[in-house]
Amino acid sequence: MNPSDLRLLKEAAQWLARLESGAPRDRVLVDIEAWCQLSPGHRKAWQAAAEFHEDLSALPLLPEASAEILERAQRLRGRRRTLGALAVAGITVPTAAVLSGIVPGRDWLADYRTAKGEQRSLQVWDGVDVELNTASAMDVSNDQGELRLRSGEAFITRAGNSATRRIVVKTKDAVVELLGARANVRVTAQGTRAAALSGDVMVHAMGSGLGQRLTEGRAGLIRQEVLQISQASPNDELWRKGLIYASETPLPEFIESLSRYQSGFIRCDPLLAEVRVSGVYRHKDVDGVLSFIAQTYPVRIRRIPPLLTMIERA
Repeated sequence: MNPSDLRLLKEAAQWLARLESGAPRDRVLVDIEAWCQLSPGHRKAWQAAAEFHEDLSALPLLPEASAEILERAQRLRGRRRTLGALAVAGITVPTAAVLSGIVPGRDWLADYRTAKGEQRSLQVWDGVDVELNTASAMDVSNDQGELRLRSGEAFITRAGNSATRRIVVKTKDAVVELLGARANVRVTAQGTRAAALSGDVMVHAMGSGLGQRLTEGRAGLIRQEVLQISQASPNDELWRKGLIYASETPLPEFIESLSRYQSGFIRCDPLLAEVRVSGVYRHKDVDGVLSFIAQTYPVRIRRIPPLLTMIERA
C-alpha cells in the first residue's frame, strides 16, 4: 500500500469516528460527501471504511478478544483486503469499533437482541410473550420477574393464565408495570415511551417514587422524572405487522422512523419539514418507500454507496 492510500484510509476512519461522535450528522455527511469528491481515491477509501463499519456491526467487542474478532471479521463476506488495509493503517478492530460507535454500549451482552431491520418473538414466562422490534436489546430476570429493555422497542402481551403475574419493564428512564394485557415500551433519545393498549399501565420515573397510571389508549413519555401524556399511536402496534403509519407527518420525522429498519444512514434535509407525509408504508421495503416518496413529493434521493442515502429538495 502506498503512503497516499494509507493516509486516505486513516482520514476515512476519522470521518467514521466523527460521524458517530455526537456532532450534527447532517453537517458531517455533507462534509464527507465533499471529501469524497476530491478524488476517486478519496471515495474508494470512504467505501472501504464504510464496508468495514458494516461488517463489524454485529460483532461483540472485547479488548481481550481482538485477535478472534479480527479473524471473524476477515472471514465475514470475504473482505480480507479491506480489513487488512485498515490494520496496516494502524486502525485496529477494537479501536475502530469504539471510535465509530459500531457497538451500541454493551447491548451485545443482553439476553435477547435484534439487529437493525430484524424482529423477534419470544415467550419469556408462561403466558407472557414479548416481541422485540428492530435494533433492540432486553434482559430477563426470572428471579425478580422483571424485563430490562436496554434499547429499542418491546411489545408485551399477557395471556389470561398469567393475570396475577407482576410484569415490570425497566429502562434507563422509567419503570413500567403492566396492569392490563398489552403494552408497548420504547427507548428513544428523548426518553422512554410507554403505551397502554389493552388495560392500564403504571409508570414511574427512574429514581422517583411518584407513579402515574396510564389508562387504556394513553401513552406517556418519561424523561428526567417528567411525564408527558398523549394518545397512543397506531404505530405502537403496527410495527409488529411490518407497517409504519403517517398522518401529516413532517418528512424528516417520517424518514427517521423508516431509517430504523435499514442498515446504513438515511439523512433527510431538515428544511423538508414542510413536506407532510400520510399513509401506511411497509418498513421491510425501505427502498420501495423511498422511491414512492421521490415520485410523490418534491424531493430527490441521492445514494452514496455503500451506506449513505440523502433526501434533498428536488
